[in-house]
Amino acid sequence: MPTPQKLKSQLIMYYIKMIREKKIRFKTLEENLPYMLREEILNLLIEDGRCYYRNHHYQDLKTELMVATAESVEINEDMRMVCDRELVRDIYIQFKEPRQMFAILDTDEYEEPDDINMMSDSREELEYHTFNGQVPIVEIFVDFFRGVNEYEHPGWERIFKFAEKGFVYDLSSEEPYYERYADF
Repeated sequence: MPTPQKLKSQLIMYYIKMIREKKIRFKTLEENLPYMLREEILNLLIEDGRCYYRNHHYQDLKTELMVATAESVEINEDMRMVCDRELVRDIYIQFKEPRQMFAILDTDEYEEPDDINMMSDSREELEYHTFNGQVPIVEIFVDFFRGVNEYEHPGWERIFKFAEKGFVYDLSSEEPYYERYADF
Protein backbone atom coordinates (compact mmCIF):
# COMPACT_ATOMS: atom_id res chain seq x y z
CA MET A 1 0.00 0.00 0.00
CA PRO A 2 1.56 3.35 -1.04
CA THR A 3 2.23 5.97 1.63
CA PRO A 4 0.16 9.17 1.29
CA GLN A 5 2.28 12.02 -0.07
CA LYS A 6 1.86 14.35 2.93
CA LEU A 7 2.74 11.63 5.43
CA LYS A 8 5.72 10.60 3.32
CA SER A 9 7.13 14.15 3.15
CA GLN A 10 6.62 14.61 6.90
CA LEU A 11 8.43 11.34 7.56
CA ILE A 12 11.33 12.34 5.30
CA MET A 13 11.67 15.77 6.94
CA TYR A 14 11.53 14.18 10.41
CA TYR A 15 14.33 11.73 9.59
CA ILE A 16 16.48 14.41 7.94
CA LYS A 17 16.06 16.62 11.01
CA MET A 18 17.05 13.74 13.29
CA ILE A 19 20.11 12.95 11.13
CA ARG A 20 21.23 16.61 11.13
CA GLU A 21 20.87 16.79 14.90
CA LYS A 22 22.87 13.53 15.13
CA LYS A 23 20.14 11.74 17.05
CA ILE A 24 19.88 8.98 14.42
CA ARG A 25 22.52 7.56 12.12
CA PHE A 26 21.65 6.95 8.50
CA LYS A 27 23.06 3.44 8.85
CA THR A 28 20.29 2.50 11.31
CA LEU A 29 17.65 3.94 8.97
CA GLU A 30 19.05 1.98 6.07
CA GLU A 31 18.14 -1.30 7.73
CA ASN A 32 14.61 -0.30 8.80
CA LEU A 33 13.16 1.81 5.96
CA PRO A 34 11.93 0.79 2.51
CA TYR A 35 14.31 1.26 -0.39
CA MET A 36 12.46 4.18 -2.07
CA LEU A 37 12.25 6.17 1.16
CA ARG A 38 15.94 5.61 1.88
CA GLU A 39 16.87 6.81 -1.60
CA GLU A 40 14.85 10.02 -1.22
CA ILE A 41 16.43 10.76 2.16
CA LEU A 42 19.88 10.04 0.78
CA ASN A 43 19.32 12.30 -2.26
CA LEU A 44 18.17 15.16 -0.02
CA LEU A 45 21.21 14.72 2.25
CA ILE A 46 23.53 14.72 -0.77
CA GLU A 47 21.94 17.90 -2.13
CA ASP A 48 22.22 19.50 1.30
CA GLY A 49 25.92 18.63 1.37
CA ARG A 50 26.46 20.11 -2.09
CA CYS A 51 24.74 23.36 -1.11
CA TYR A 52 26.83 23.57 2.06
CA TYR A 53 30.04 23.02 0.06
CA ARG A 54 29.09 25.65 -2.57
CA ASN A 55 28.22 28.24 0.08
CA HIS A 56 31.06 27.67 2.56
CA HIS A 57 34.10 26.05 0.92
CA TYR A 58 34.04 26.44 -2.87
CA GLN A 59 34.73 30.20 -3.07
CA ASP A 60 37.56 29.93 -0.53
CA LEU A 61 39.15 27.02 -2.41
CA LYS A 62 38.83 28.83 -5.72
CA THR A 63 40.43 31.98 -4.28
CA GLU A 64 43.24 30.05 -2.61
CA LEU A 65 44.09 28.36 -5.93
CA MET A 66 43.96 31.70 -7.75
CA VAL A 67 46.42 33.30 -5.31
CA ALA A 68 48.67 30.24 -4.99
CA THR A 69 49.10 29.83 -8.75
CA ALA A 70 49.64 33.54 -9.46
CA GLU A 71 52.95 34.77 -10.79
CA SER A 72 53.08 37.68 -8.36
CA VAL A 73 50.90 39.16 -5.62
CA GLU A 74 51.38 42.73 -4.43
CA ILE A 75 49.68 44.42 -1.52
CA ASN A 76 49.94 48.21 -1.62
CA GLU A 77 49.12 50.33 1.39
CA ASP A 78 48.26 53.99 1.12
CA MET A 79 46.70 56.70 3.27
CA ARG A 80 43.40 57.89 1.80
CA MET A 81 40.54 60.01 2.97
CA VAL A 82 37.83 57.49 3.83
CA CYS A 83 35.66 59.11 6.53
CA ASP A 84 38.79 59.67 8.63
CA ARG A 85 42.32 59.38 7.37
CA GLU A 86 42.81 55.62 7.24
CA LEU A 87 45.24 53.13 5.81
CA VAL A 88 43.74 51.45 2.73
CA ARG A 89 45.19 48.33 1.14
CA ASP A 90 44.94 47.27 -2.51
CA ILE A 91 45.82 43.86 -3.93
CA TYR A 92 47.32 43.38 -7.39
CA ILE A 93 47.67 39.85 -8.76
CA GLN A 94 49.58 38.98 -11.92
CA PHE A 95 48.60 35.61 -13.43
CA LYS A 96 50.98 33.30 -15.28
CA GLU A 97 48.49 32.94 -18.12
CA PRO A 98 45.16 34.65 -18.99
CA ARG A 99 42.10 33.65 -16.97
CA GLN A 100 38.40 34.09 -17.35
CA MET A 101 37.10 36.91 -15.13
CA PHE A 102 33.87 38.86 -14.90
CA ALA A 103 33.95 42.64 -15.04
CA ILE A 104 31.85 45.78 -14.93
CA LEU A 105 33.26 48.11 -17.58
CA ASP A 106 33.22 51.89 -17.95
CA THR A 107 32.86 51.57 -21.73
CA ASP A 108 30.91 49.23 -23.99
CA GLU A 109 33.87 46.99 -24.84
CA TYR A 110 37.07 45.98 -23.09
CA GLU A 111 40.04 47.49 -24.90
CA GLU A 112 42.52 48.44 -22.17
CA PRO A 113 42.90 47.83 -18.42
CA ASP A 114 41.60 51.31 -17.54
CA ASP A 115 38.16 50.35 -18.93
CA ILE A 116 37.55 48.00 -16.00
CA ASN A 117 35.49 49.51 -13.20
CA MET A 118 35.35 46.35 -11.02
CA MET A 119 36.45 42.78 -11.69
CA SER A 120 35.96 39.44 -9.92
CA ASP A 121 36.25 35.71 -10.54
CA SER A 122 32.64 35.32 -9.41
CA ARG A 123 29.63 36.77 -11.21
CA GLU A 124 27.56 36.70 -8.00
CA GLU A 125 29.95 39.13 -6.26
CA LEU A 126 29.40 41.75 -8.97
CA GLU A 127 25.61 41.48 -9.23
CA TYR A 128 25.11 43.84 -6.27
CA HIS A 129 27.02 46.59 -8.13
CA THR A 130 25.00 46.39 -11.38
CA PHE A 131 22.15 48.61 -10.13
CA ASN A 132 19.44 45.94 -10.62
CA GLY A 133 20.81 44.74 -13.96
CA GLN A 134 21.21 48.16 -15.61
CA VAL A 135 24.98 47.77 -15.95
CA PRO A 136 26.04 44.58 -17.78
CA ILE A 137 28.58 42.10 -16.43
CA VAL A 138 31.05 41.13 -19.16
CA GLU A 139 33.17 37.98 -19.37
CA ILE A 140 36.79 38.84 -20.22
CA PHE A 141 40.15 37.03 -20.35
CA VAL A 142 42.95 38.88 -18.57
CA ASP A 143 46.36 38.10 -17.10
CA PHE A 144 45.93 40.38 -14.08
CA PHE A 145 43.54 41.06 -11.23
CA ARG A 146 43.90 44.70 -10.20
CA GLY A 147 41.86 47.03 -8.13
CA VAL A 148 40.91 44.75 -5.25
CA ASN A 149 40.32 47.68 -2.91
CA GLU A 150 39.76 47.16 0.80
CA TYR A 151 36.61 49.27 1.12
CA GLU A 152 35.15 48.76 -2.37
CA HIS A 153 35.62 45.20 -3.64
CA PRO A 154 33.05 42.64 -2.39
CA GLY A 155 35.55 39.75 -2.23
CA TRP A 156 38.39 41.69 -0.62
CA GLU A 157 38.40 39.87 2.74
CA ARG A 158 38.43 36.46 1.12
CA ILE A 159 41.24 37.40 -1.30
CA PHE A 160 43.27 39.21 1.36
CA LYS A 161 43.08 36.19 3.68
CA PHE A 162 45.00 34.07 1.16
CA ALA A 163 47.17 36.83 -0.32
CA GLU A 164 48.50 37.80 3.11
CA LYS A 165 49.64 34.23 3.91
CA GLY A 166 52.23 34.05 1.17
CA PHE A 167 53.11 37.72 0.92
CA VAL A 168 56.09 39.38 2.62
CA TYR A 169 55.97 43.16 2.95
CA ASP A 170 58.99 44.69 1.23
CA LEU A 171 59.95 47.96 2.88
CA SER A 172 63.48 48.00 1.50
CA SER A 173 63.26 50.33 -1.49
CA GLU A 174 65.37 53.24 -2.67
CA GLU A 175 63.51 55.91 -0.72
CA PRO A 176 63.19 55.83 3.08
CA TYR A 177 59.95 54.71 4.69
CA TYR A 178 59.08 58.14 6.10
CA GLU A 179 59.35 59.76 2.64
CA ARG A 180 57.08 57.21 0.99
CA TYR A 181 54.25 57.59 3.48
CA ALA A 182 54.63 61.19 4.59
CA ASP A 183 52.34 64.08 3.63
CA PHE A 184 55.13 66.33 2.41
